[in-house]
Amino acid sequence: MEHARLADAVPTDALSNTGGGRNLDLGAFPGTWVNSNPDTPGFTRVEFVVDGGRLECRVEGIGPDGRVDWGYADDIELYAATPRARKMSGFTAHYSFDFMDVQLEGNLNKGLMVLVTLTRFKDDSGRCDYFMREYFSVTHELFA
Repeated sequence: MEHARLADAVPTDALSNTGGGRNLDLGAFPGTWVNSNPDTPGFTRVEFVVDGGRLECRVEGIGPDGRVDWGYADDIELYAATPRARKMSGFTAHYSFDFMDVQLEGNLNKGLMVLVTLTRFKDDSGRCDYFMREYFSVTHELFA
């Protein structure tokens, strides 16, 4: 089987002039994205930078004493909107701490970045794993 959905069926000759599936245009993501909810209990900002042709993702959360810089994601995967597309439209990024793992899943939608956070606790604290969705808009402000 070559595909399980019609959306995945792309003749390989249609891709021959585009450089294949890994050469995505990253242009829509670089910058600092600010949460539309100033009272968020989650992330306040997400920053994307291109370093040596590679996209890097850095997040800032809100903690009990204010903002917490989580640094750059352990890994990031890039996604296009369709198999034929050549512009990045989504990503996943992963953070791992002693007490929890966090998977970020984001995409662009009408000029906003929609960020889904999947948090899994691994410290036997009894806390429930949870899902959160937040909305961000781009700004030219850089992380301090």
